[in-house]
Amino acid sequence: MDEMQAFLQQAMLEAFGLAPEKAPLRDQPAQPGEGELHVAAAVVLLQAALADHQVRMDEQRTLRPALKRALGLADEQVDALLRAAEDGAADRPLHEMCRRLCAWPLDARKKLVHGLWRVVLADAELEAHEEYVVRKTAEMLGLSQADLIETKLRAREEFLAEDL
Repeated sequence: MDEMQAFLQQAMLEAFGLAPEKAPLRDQPAQPGEGELHVAAAVVLLQAALADHQVRMDEQRTLRPALKRALGLADEQVDALLRAAEDGAADRPLHEMCRRLCAWPLDARKKLVHGLWRVVLADAELEAHEEYVVRKTAEMLGLSQADLIETKLRAREEFLAEDL
């Protein structure tokens, strides 16, 4: 059953052009493929939503747009990516996902952290462990304290503007 699920998941990723690139040549260092980075980003966003051990409806509604904004993907691709990330998201170490995502340019990593703030602020309750997850993720992604604060303030302003 697990093999079939893995096969279907891989086929779905390939259908949307999200499958990891083929294995690199032996003399080249292994670099994560774009699809692998997209899955890592989705896992990081899901882990932020799960930081308080539950994904509330507001957080779930915010996941898709946050991922779409951070990655610039179509709705179908985002849906497939979220399904792939949901399979075992809790089993994937955050530090491993962040290590892979450090291959992204700084602006892309800032977009991801902005998305993390949007997700954890979506339920209007910023729990201490949610903030810790976002801060630790930003640190592992190599963002400065100024970048962290800037993304938090921007996400908070957007959240408050939506509520009005």
